[in-house]
Amino acid sequence: MQVPSIVEHRPAPQVKTDRAFAKSRRAFSKTVLKEVRSRLKGTGWRLSGNTLFKQIDALFVCLRVQSFLNADHTSISIELKPMEVDSILWQALDMETNEGQPLSFRASAAFQCWASIVDTVEINDANQASQTAELIVQHAFTRAQSAASAVSGTPFSVWLEGLKDEGSDAALPHTALLVCAMIADGRVDEARAKVDQVLAQPSLHHGIVMKSGGSFTHYLESLKAMLSVRV
Repeated sequence: MQVPSIVEHRPAPQVKTDRAFAKSRRAFSKTVLKEVRSRLKGTGWRLSGNTLFKQIDALFVCLRVQSFLNADHTSISIELKPMEVDSILWQALDMETNEGQPLSFRASAAFQCWASIVDTVEINDANQASQTAELIVQHAFTRAQSAASAVSGTPFSVWLEGLKDEGSDAALPHTALLVCAMIADGRVDEARAKVDQVLAQPSLHHGIVMKSGGSFTHYLESLKAMLSVRV
């Protein structure tokens, strides 16, 4: 019998998916998450839906677990962001009561800075839920801790900007995350310049649009207003 193993790449996408196979994979996904939950005691990690999350020092770290419906494969994305960035965004959006929400809110709420993916763990899961869960706990947790340690030695906004230099296929960082990280790092003038640059070129960003009094306002307008009173 084949056993689950860490692999370098995820399988190529398939055009068609057998319904019976997809149904079995949905059941497998639920079982994997149940098996993962049973292993969380004493780790500091918590689970909400398909997302594991934890605060490591000043960083919020989450692992999003995706079991494929068209292959015996499970992928875990490792994402992180400074805790402070959500606080800054909520201040700008006049949503400071969100600070009292559970920690999981920072992974799934509509109005939060989407974290940056720093690593992935690819598992050929062989449709074996218990052993796959063990690999997630052993490898994904360790790599998440390593990623958090590596990032913590550099101002997060500087590290985030560096991602754009990794090649033409590297995704630009979410603007809300970058601007709020700049503010957190004391780069207020640069944050103002970034907001103006992106508002002038809408194609550079994606993110939150607020509705207030029947009109729509982009979240960057709220950040710009907050920055206008910052020294």
